Amino acid sequence: MIRRVEDSRLDFKYLTTQQIFNQIRAVAYVYPTAYNSYQGEKIKIYESSLLPKKAQIYSATPGQIVKVMEDSIWVKTVDGLIELKKMYDENDKRINLVNYFKVGYHLK
Repeated sequence: MIRRVEDSRLDFKYLTTQQIFNQIRAVAYVYPTAYNSYQGEKIKIYESSLLPKKAQIYSATPGQIVKVMEDSIWVKTVDGLIELKKMYDENDKRINLVNYFKVGYHLK
């Protein structure tokens, strides 16, 4: 079966934290890379980390950004949070996370 670009889209409304982590890891640095959109622009995601259960204190909806830091953002999933790192825009330019993402906005 041939993979399609849409097969690499991260769906925060339906996938668990572990499934999102595994999907990013499986397609990192191969075409098509894991992706989502933010404010109407496609973003490519190359790396993520699982967060410890004690970090799961945020109340948000799946896909909502709950924390923005210099090197990562935390995003709500259906069953917890995932830390997303190393993100690039459609032109393969590395995204400055602090200047690009805003807490409370959603990845779609």
